[in-house]
Amino acid sequence: MAAVSAFVARRPAPRQAVRFGVQWAVGHGLSLLLLGSILFALKATIAESLAGSLEKIIGVALVGLGLWTPAPTASGRDAPHALALALR
Repeated sequence: MAAVSAFVARRPAPRQAVRFGVQWAVGHGLSLLLLGSILFALKATIAESLAGSLEKIIGVALVGLGLWTPAPTASGRDAPHALALALR
């Protein structure tokens, strides 16, 4: 959801936002279904150490998205709300 929110924060046309959201959901859903099916079929699990590392990578990515999203607003580009206007 953070990736979708970061995209929508840039105020695309509604049709573009819906298309992006659907593509994101389908892509992630299929990826999880495929990986989960493979792990289930092989009766495999993800090691705790690997799971912890993956969670840290995702955390860094989410922080990056959080920093990236307000950048256009703070610079005055695509500034739809009062905070952005105050920063001008």
